[in-house]
Amino acid sequence: MTNNDQESQKSEVTFELVWNSDVIEELPVEYTNQVIISHTDEQFFIIFGQAIPPATLDMNSFALEHEHKLDVKPIVRLAVPAKVMKRFIDVFNKNWGRYQTETEASDDGMDSTAN
Repeated sequence: MTNNDQESQKSEVTFELVWNSDVIEELPVEYTNQVIISHTDEQFFIIFGQAIPPATLDMNSFALEHEHKLDVKPIVRLAVPAKVMKRFIDVFNKNWGRYQTETEASDDGMDSTAN
């Protein structure tokens, strides 16, 4: 049997991915408002973090004391293969489009005099 014969006999095997909802419910929910993304030829590195303003009434003094810098606490660092990243971006864009459609629809129904 030649390599071509072997390749033609190979069939693509697919799997349905099933998320374990019990485990998902146990995961902590982390607030994030900052992101750093870098990449190599083969993968993306994504670091999510949070920057939270200090609890102070005198923000000007705090800003001067800290040279107008605010620490970002890293929350999680992910490595994503480049081929998978493209699919993630497609999913993000699709979900973002649905979000915009839903929020625009809910904004249209709001009473403009209500605050």
